[in-house]
Amino acid sequence: MNYIKAASGQTEAVFELVQNTIKAIYPKYYPLEVVRFFCGHHSKETILEEIRQGHVWVLIEKGNIVGTGNLQNIQRGLSGKLPARGWSV
Repeated sequence: MNYIKAASGQTEAVFELVQNTIKAIYPKYYPLEVVRFFCGHHSKETILEEIRQGHVWVLIEKGNIVGTGNLQNIQRGLSGKLPARGWSV
């Protein structure tokens, strides 16, 4: 596995992974309004801008994005994982 800086061509894959993670995990802990807020907050446009700024990284396994993270100001921001993996970045 490799953890590399995301490229703008990976925006759709990162967006789908983040949205799927939010929809699979957040409802277990937050009301629906909160889930909707975070889905909107992590829009495709926002993710693309963060990729362009060099903040988004992806975890690659066998050529597939299996995790993502936002490294900004030495802090971890949005993150996601494939739910079937059982682990998170």
